[in-house]
Amino acid sequence: MKILLVEDDNKIAAVVKRGLDEEGFSVEVALDGDTGLWLATEGTFDLILLDIMLPGRNGFQICAELRARGIWTPIMMLTAKDGDLDEAEALDTGADDYLTKPFSFPVLVARVRSILRRVGGRVAPAPANAGDLRIDPTARRVWRGDRDVTVTARQFEVLESVIASTGLPQLSGDEDLLVQVVTNDGTVRLASANLAGMRPITSLVPGHRTVQTMPGRPEVFRVLVRRVVSDGRPALLIVGTNNDHITDPISILSRLLATAVPVVILALGALTWWLTGRTLRPVETMRVEMAGITGTNLGRRVAEPAAGDEIARLARTMNATLDRLEDAIRRQQRFVADASHELRSPLTRMRSELEVDIARAQPNETRTTQASVLEETITLQHLVDDLLHLARVDGAPALMRSQRVDLDDIVFREARRLQERSSGQHPRLGMRHLRRDG
Repeated sequence: MKILLVEDDNKIAAVVKRGLDEEGFSVEVALDGDTGLWLATEGTFDLILLDIMLPGRNGFQICAELRARGIWTPIMMLTAKDGDLDEAEALDTGADDYLTKPFSFPVLVARVRSILRRVGGRVAPAPANAGDLRIDPTARRVWRGDRDVTVTARQFEVLESVIASTGLPQLSGDEDLLVQVVTNDGTVRLASANLAGMRPITSLVPGHRTVQTMPGRPEVFRVLVRRVVSDGRPALLIVGTNNDHITDPISILSRLLATAVPVVILALGALTWWLTGRTLRPVETMRVEMAGITGTNLGRRVAEPAAGDEIARLARTMNATLDRLEDAIRRQQRFVADASHELRSPLTRMRSELEVDIARAQPNETRTTQASVLEETITLQHLVDDLLHLARVDGAPALMRSQRVDLDDIVFREARRLQERSSGQHPRLGMRHLRRDG
């Protein structure tokens, strides 16, 4: 038996060649894809051991090219790639077997002998016809009349079995695949083994539909009905496949979502709560600091974060507000002190004059004291009126109004008052004319 080994790893190629030589096989080695394709095309081999990852053409390309050229030498893929999609691609391109590295050499020899027994003397299958339906097993293409029909791998398998056999075997031993060939009067002419002795599984109207009441089967099936020609007579081909490959993932996904969505929502809620707390923590710190600022510690300020974000700007605004508030309170305290002085001075003079008159007990001075007390009372009245006016203006700034005054009149009036209080002594005053608005 002559074997072609296409492997780019020199050590693996040498070991496999030596072992197969000792088992009685004749092995020829190619170290790249292009050389392997040329040897497989020009030479005659009973089996090809083909690596996938090769310099030049890869194993998939070599296998597809050989099958396209009508070369049906058995091919076993040897590769370190172990994915399901890689194995499926290898078999779909025409490989007969697939062995993943690292492999046991006795297993390799056993698989080689098995393939040689199974496909020995195999030739390329010829195209087949059924009425206007034609299939090419080599190219895996289907025509209906002159029109190219696109079919899935499972549909091609069904068509190939229907056309190639006088009766339908149990296709690939697959219990989930249902096949019937039914005449127009409802007689079942051919059926897969899992439908033996059963009536048509669905109505004879061409098209596709879902069948949920299959006798003895709890599954849901997707069924396709097409018109065909069998033994020169019109018939209906009914093909059904288990719908579990669709419903099961949906059911699993639904259960996963039912479990995962609440967990994800709870996790997002917890994360949002934590992030919100972390974001608002500086605001809470400023609130505590603001709560600790009273009239006795007006100089305290909230800490301003170093970052120039909204919270930092809020802290600066709050500190600016505290600065204005502190300045207003300081000015209010000075005003209260000044007002207290202005109120205490007339009261002190009135009390002193009254106490002196009482102590001297001279009736001739009573009239003078009364006049002085009356003047001080009028002064106090003016002060109280001014304070009330200021209070009203603070509550309603619109009440403020301005007028022109002559400062020299005010100064002369104040000078006369001081002169009267200084017992006739003339105070020395310096002044110049000035007019001020406001």
